[in-house]
Amino acid sequence: MAILWPAPIIELEQTTSTMDEAATLAADAQHLTCVVAAKQTKGRGRRGRYWMTLPDHSLALTIILKKEIKQLPLLAALAVAKTIEECDVKAQIKWPNDVLADSLKVAGVLIEKNRHGWLLGIGLNITTPSEGLPENFPGTTLEAVGAHTLDDKKVLQIVLNHVKETLNAGWNAQSEAYIGKCSTLGQKVRWQVSERKTVEGIAERLDKEGTLYINTGNEIFNVESGEIIHRN
Repeated sequence: MAILWPAPIIELEQTTSTMDEAATLAADAQHLTCVVAAKQTKGRGRRGRYWMTLPDHSLALTIILKKEIKQLPLLAALAVAKTIEECDVKAQIKWPNDVLADSLKVAGVLIEKNRHGWLLGIGLNITTPSEGLPENFPGTTLEAVGAHTLDDKKVLQIVLNHVKETLNAGWNAQSEAYIGKCSTLGQKVRWQVSERKTVEGIAERLDKEGTLYINTGNEIFNVESGEIIHRN
């Protein structure tokens, strides 16, 4: 199956991380160049965490962007959520950019900036190994939640279609769609402000800029970035 995309797609059997691979290519790469790998040995998530992938059962890709896009992490999460829903599975977004199915993480988004542009990384768990998920696996797969589309090439094309459409539309046109899928709203949450400081309260609302507002009962905090943990 030929993948339709307006820039080169570099397909790898294995790499340490598609983010690392894209970073080495970014200087000379065309806008929207995409790096895809069947296996990652050192995939990573937000805040330097290890992103556990299922070899041959997950989709890992990084898109090189040469221009700034407003609220890129939120738009990317929305694009992935739309992808999952096209596979007939209800998706939700845990603010800012974790994508959930059946309240379990099925996909994640990572954004990194370097002097050549921005790297948009997406990791999506597609199928479940025949022996089942590892005991310590912190999420789920599309197959486990009943998705009808499990072919990695088809899922890649759906992801790219929604990334292109969502980024082209921009945040102003997509903010209401994001808010509608954000499962953090109404939840009791903990915001990890720093290593020594946390804030707990109810995630009351998102404004049109994607800022999250937490009401502690005594004070309202506006959160533009950081680690949010659902407490319910």
